[in-house]
Amino acid sequence: MLKKYENAYRPKVEYTVDGQKYTFWASSAGSGYKDKVGSKVKVNYDPRNPSKAWLAGKKELLFPAIMGIYGLIAIALEFIAPSKR
Repeated sequence: MLKKYENAYRPKVEYTVDGQKYTFWASSAGSGYKDKVGSKVKVNYDPRNPSKAWLAGKKELLFPAIMGIYGLIAIALEFIAPSKR
C-alpha cells in the first residue's frame, strides 16, 4: 500500500519476525519508489525491539547523511574562521 502525498508516495511495509507480524510506514516519501505493491523489500530492524524497523538502502539514510555533512562543514568553518564574540 502507498500513502499519497501530492506527487510523492510513502510505502506501508509489513514484515514478520519470529512469527510476529509488524507494520510501519516508510519514514521518507518519494516519487521514485520502483517496487510494486506486494513486492519483497529488505527491512532492517532492532533485534531487541523488532517493532523499530526501517527500509534498508541508501534512500532512508540520505537526509541524516546530508545533515551530518552540514554539521561537519559548520564545525570545520568554525575552526578555519572562528567568529569573534
